Amino acid sequence: MFTHGVGQFLFVVEGRRGTSNSNPGTNLFPAGSDRGDLQILLSQSTGDPSDPVGFGSTRVCDMGPPPTPFGGVPGIDPPNFDPGTTITNAIKDLECRFSIQETSTVACTRNNFGDFAYRGSGTRTQFCFQVPMTAAFQTGDTLVRIQLRDVAGNIGPLKEFVVRVEP
Repeated sequence: MFTHGVGQFLFVVEGRRGTSNSNPGTNLFPAGSDRGDLQILLSQSTGDPSDPVGFGSTRVCDMGPPPTPFGGVPGIDPPNFDPGTTITNAIKDLECRFSIQETSTVACTRNNFGDFAYRGSGTRTQFCFQVPMTAAFQTGDTLVRIQLRDVAGNIGPLKEFVVRVEP
């Protein structure tokens, strides 16, 4: 569980080699109806609830720059990776907001000495997203489910945690 006072934070996912010994894939912008290599679903919609257009917007990658409206990400409750356009679009809408750090020297996190570094041992790829107000997590609990695909096309184990935003 990750508890925070506001819905804005640095969202970091790290991947390492799996049982196939292949590195995590880095395709965040798949073509057509394909899903990318970083697959994340949220149980609650994100965004500014006072913005009727942006909150939980179903537009894929509606994150600017202007005049494109900024929008949140639709929730899927319960979050599951079943086939279908609605789920695929929610995955693509969140994954396109992440950047990829393929070496620890350009990581978005720092170690205890203040140097840029991956957080986990064995990490081969880090994905980072600074969650802005336009995509903020809502007050309460949001179940987050994540799976990564490696460069050989294998899906890794499902990971999940709860983001709790306290009022």
